[in-house]
Amino acid sequence: MKCDQCGVACEDNDVFCPNCGAPIEAPKKNEPEPVSNPAPKASSDSAQGATPVMNPVNSVEGGVGTGAAAGMSSTCPVCGRALDPDEVFCSGCGARIPGAAAPAVTVAQPGAVGGQPGMVAGTAAKNKMPALTIALIAALIVVVIFAAVALFGGKGNSTNGTAGSTASEQQGSSSSSASSAGGSSTCSTAPKATVATIDTMNDYLVAAVHFSSSCSGSSKDVFGANNTEIKLSDSDGLVASAVFDFSSDPVDISSSAAQARLAFASNQYWRVPEQIDATDLTVTVSTATAADGSPSSPASGVMAGANAMNNDDRESAAQQALENQIDHDKSAASGFYYTYTTQLSSKRLNLDAEGKVWSYQNIWAEYLGFKSRYPNALLIWSNDYPTYTKKGPSEYYVTLSGESFSSTDDAASWCSANGYDSDHCIPVDLS
Repeated sequence: MKCDQCGVACEDNDVFCPNCGAPIEAPKKNEPEPVSNPAPKASSDSAQGATPVMNPVNSVEGGVGTGAAAGMSSTCPVCGRALDPDEVFCSGCGARIPGAAAPAVTVAQPGAVGGQPGMVAGTAAKNKMPALTIALIAALIVVVIFAAVALFGGKGNSTNGTAGSTASEQQGSSSSSASSAGGSSTCSTAPKATVATIDTMNDYLVAAVHFSSSCSGSSKDVFGANNTEIKLSDSDGLVASAVFDFSSDPVDISSSAAQARLAFASNQYWRVPEQIDATDLTVTVSTATAADGSPSSPASGVMAGANAMNNDDRESAAQQALENQIDHDKSAASGFYYTYTTQLSSKRLNLDAEGKVWSYQNIWAEYLGFKSRYPNALLIWSNDYPTYTKKGPSEYYVTLSGESFSSTDDAASWCSANGYDSDHCIPVDLS
């Protein structure tokens, strides 16, 4: 009988290998000795009070121990069994013999020992693992490839869509962007502007304005900002102011001609149009200006603006405009001390007449209306002339037609011819 662990020949009554101490299982009767043994089972003899089996030494440096060392005991110190001189472990109880050299054991390499189910199973598992790993890696590669195609392919489509959306958004905004129609671009920076001509239309002041780009580059040739205040002024002060929306009708800044006809309502300009010199005007363009109210256009072909100032500021501007006009017309009014003309209106602040309480803006607007129909119309302050102060102080803004008549009858005939009754048109001189 041989030891399954180290191959050393053992006696039939040995329970443990005298060389390596491994447990020895006696072969079953009438059965051939198996090629390999399963895990050893403890015998009933060794299970009773035997010292635990010590692990065998896998290898010994410097050679193989072949005999007992000097002074080694001839009997087992554990069970008292007589020992052979070359025993390292007691063949009776398997205890390590003190002083005995460790046996040389040849360590079986994985896969080199045949007939061991554990080793075969382990080898099979190791053989299966690489195949499974390869399959997983291959599947992962396929997933990565599909993900990459989806990612980069989708990204390309997204970029195109975003670019189109961005171009569309910029096209409709007031920021600088390319125009899909003519290759032009918008300019959000307020352009420079000059007034080419001044005209009137239905009591509106109409300014033909030429714009030039404040943006760098010749391609910035369209101005399309909303809430843009256009303010006209001269050496005497503010002339007109309104807020315009160029987003729906952008201005071609590249043209050398006047590109926009801007209409100012009667409460948005404070100078008689005939008294405005376009060459003396300074134009201030301001973007992102809040408007007060909505514009009302007098006719097609012009762009009307909303109020740029609040009501109190417009009242103050209208009052100042009335005072300026009175000063302007004094010289012409002095010619009617001894010559007849016709009085068309007399109004004062907060007068309740003709269905409303009159404000400075109302009085100014009425005067502008008369002025547009009767170019010679004059504005005077009643307290400055004897004909109105005969019974005491008089504080009225009076509008005269400015037409000269040799008699009151001629003046009255003019009133009738222009559709006025005696309550709205009377002959008058200023003396």
